[in-house]
Amino acid sequence: NIDTRVDSIAFDRDYRPYISGGTFLDEGTTGPKAVLNVINPNEGTQFAGIYAGDYWVERDYPVELNIRGEVLDGTVHTGGITTPFNGDVVINIYSKTKVSTIDNSNHNGNYDVNVKENVTILDAIFDGIRNLTLESGSKVYLKESNDFTLDNLTVNKDALLDLTKVTGDIKVNGDFIGYDN
Repeated sequence: NIDTRVDSIAFDRDYRPYISGGTFLDEGTTGPKAVLNVINPNEGTQFAGIYAGDYWVERDYPVELNIRGEVLDGTVHTGGITTPFNGDVVINIYSKTKVSTIDNSNHNGNYDVNVKENVTILDAIFDGIRNLTLESGSKVYLKESNDFTLDNLTVNKDALLDLTKVTGDIKVNGDFIGYDN
């Protein structure tokens, strides 16, 4: 229940925290997995940006991002800011995050996205995902694009993946699992 605003400059994005899966200036050590778990956010829990990778050091371990709280740039970066990230990333998107884009630049691993129950995402840029899971009641409306490709898709009860703005090819390379009542 942390408010990340700075009182004197409450709405300036540059004064919000950036989150990354590494260490600060390569100080300290990292474990076998990085987990970002934002819990119990309030209306002031906001982040300037989220990066699964490190700021300064190339990393190679799995990362799990449980995103609650608003991401001001609307993007989750699966790579590092200036260096590559080589591990796999799992992104869990909860309500009120305003995340609509997954940026995989500087990332050499796989990434999975789980859109949690009753979350709606407009103008999503989600191409290249290994596993996309839409939980019950979630809705993802893709932004206008040429093609849309992912490896596996799971769509649960009352979930929607709107592909109407995709003008080219739509391809699920592996499994397409729908709700089975």
